[in-house]
Amino acid sequence: MTTSDRGSDDRRLRLIMTSEELGQVHFDTGDITDLEALIDALDRFDATNVIHRAALQVPFCRADPPLGARVNVLGTVNVFEAVKERAKSKAMGPVVYTSSVGMYGLDDADPAPGRLRSDATAPPLNHHGVYKPANAGHARADGL
Repeated sequence: MTTSDRGSDDRRLRLIMTSEELGQVHFDTGDITDLEALIDALDRFDATNVIHRAALQVPFCRADPPLGARVNVLGTVNVFEAVKERAKSKAMGPVVYTSSVGMYGLDDADPAPGRLRSDATAPPLNHHGVYKPANAGHARADGL
């Protein structure tokens, strides 16, 4: 398993992995806004699957909206494009892409259980929330 990030902090992985499992992870430093570097990384590590979790969260997007858009939107488009390019020569699994609750507002929660309502529409309440529907739309348009 390989993980690519701009930094080398493994604290989140330590929350879900044992030391033995973490010892099997190869760490690669990369920039999601660089399409050619993503394509190269997929080739170098002979990738067959991609779990895309790279994003800037609400406070960072608010502090620097252009950077938030580059990382969250352009970066996601680059992941999709890099996987499509790699799939021309190597079998690739589907991109696993998740989001955070950060795109929803307090009105989207059901107060009784404190969970997100199933009919939540996530109107953009912040920059981070604006970027997420753009990514979902791109995935749909690309047939991903």
